[in-house]
Amino acid sequence: MPDDGSKPGDDGSKTAIVSDEMAKKFATEKETPYTRWVKNEGLDIISSIYVKNLYTVELKPWARREGKGVYLNHDASRTTNDCYVCEIDPGKKLAPQRMVFEEMIMILSGRGSTSVWNDKGDRITFEWGPGALFAIPLNCWHQHFNASGKDPARFVAVTNAPPMINVYEDPEFVFNTAYDFKGRFNGEPDYFAAKSETNGFKLETNFVPDAVNLPLITAKERGAGGGHIRFN
Repeated sequence: MPDDGSKPGDDGSKTAIVSDEMAKKFATEKETPYTRWVKNEGLDIISSIYVKNLYTVELKPWARREGKGVYLNHDASRTTNDCYVCEIDPGKKLAPQRMVFEEMIMILSGRGSTSVWNDKGDRITFEWGPGALFAIPLNCWHQHFNASGKDPARFVAVTNAPPMINVYEDPEFVFNTAYDFKGRFNGEPDYFAAKSETNGFKLETNFVPDAVNLPLITAKERGAGGGHIRFN
């Protein structure tokens, strides 16, 4: 290589700075119907691979849900699924909602109940406490209640809302389509009954009262003292 007096980076290959205009273009690429929807909900999105404490993460008023919330998006999965933390004030309840995407909920703190119903009129209500894990049946109406008059109730939920909102680009369709998925929920009175019978390592249930302290199935193949369980 000839010695022309130049130094590494003189051509800008190592020290190039992206212009403000270019940075705005890249930022626009990250904006999607989903992120615009969250913004319209009045909530923040925490883009991170780590949240130190879900129990204390700051929330904002969530007018549509009549509670408080914040969204959490892992950069590597922000277009396939999301996560949000929601809090119900003491003695209050969230507004009813339905949606054509999946949602799995884990109760972080507090005690309360959830009612689930379909357009046919089938309705069931179950109670929950810290550590409870359950999934909302697809497109069913549901409403969460805080049973305490002095303590808030907080939960974290994982959903696949991003692809659904990005595909349809119509929140009205996503949150207000009248259709009962009878194969998912058809008014079964024991739908949210806790179950303990397993099939191998799989526990087929729609409700786990306390996932934090759920006994695991011994799995020596995974190492000494190892154990795990899968849900379906």
